[in-house]
Amino acid sequence: MTQYNPVYMPDFHELLDKLDFRSYDNYPATVLPEEGYYSHAFHMDFIQDVKQKNFWIMKQLSGTSGYWMTMALLCGFESEYAFSLQLQAEGAYYLEQMQAFHSAFTHYGVNVDIIDQEADLGKYRIVVAPAMYVRSQKASDQLHTFAQNGGIVLLTARSGVKDEHNNCIMQPLPAGYSDMTGCWVEEYDAVGNRKIPVIMDGQYYQGMRWCDIIRTESAETLAVYGENFYAGKAAVTKNSYGKGCVYYIGTVGLPGLCRRLAEEMLRQTDIPYVENLPERVEVTVREGKGKRFTFLFNNDEAAKEFDFRGIPMRMEPFEMKVLEGGAV
Repeated sequence: MTQYNPVYMPDFHELLDKLDFRSYDNYPATVLPEEGYYSHAFHMDFIQDVKQKNFWIMKQLSGTSGYWMTMALLCGFESEYAFSLQLQAEGAYYLEQMQAFHSAFTHYGVNVDIIDQEADLGKYRIVVAPAMYVRSQKASDQLHTFAQNGGIVLLTARSGVKDEHNNCIMQPLPAGYSDMTGCWVEEYDAVGNRKIPVIMDGQYYQGMRWCDIIRTESAETLAVYGENFYAGKAAVTKNSYGKGCVYYIGTVGLPGLCRRLAEEMLRQTDIPYVENLPERVEVTVREGKGKRFTFLFNNDEAAKEFDFRGIPMRMEPFEMKVLEGGAV
């Protein structure tokens, strides 16, 4: 897996919120990884969403970023610090699950906000809260309210482990969230770089790093593990909560599994999305002043041929196309 993992990052939401001017050097890679979550869009979304405003890019490579979205990723730097201080499993790092689901939703042409874990959730339909390792009481309360009011929440492994003072919470995981997930973790396996099969609707996907062995209460099981002593045990669950629902994934999903879950959530909303995009082709939409533009990016060294909204499309390596009007 390719990782963007600087040691002891500053809390960008706290630091940059006080600045009047922001710029970002978007350095291109010379060699693209064969697997993983490589995307400059992730980093640009990260910087932009600090103040929900545009910013200067001093060195540019194409990628998506926007200022109006209907789904959000929550980011808590206290959890990043805790991950840096205490290794969870071989290869594990805090941003990995954020990158995984950012990649999954942008694969369907959905714009993504990356917001502080305590930011207001009122304008979103879907909120993904990866690895809420250090539980913020305010963030937890807001997620509960969001789901109760009809929102869709996804929580992941390594959530609710520590309190705000970095003390272990002496409750079954995910502590503080198990009422909304409708399940709890009875055991876990830190598998590191080993890939574990996950079976969902008869299809085989893969997870790695960590495997929560989940005991369901009110939740339904969507996927199970395919091997080890926990073969057949729940790996992904879904629970009705208030007017909304809460998903829980007990492993770090590889791209296929994360995309499957992203599509599952998108189908429950009216958020427009694009199916069957080729690998490393991204779509984003910008609109304002009565106009709407769709941007397509081929972030790959290979040309891509595909059908987009009934239009045969060929994109050369690293080409960008702009279409005016219409909806995704």
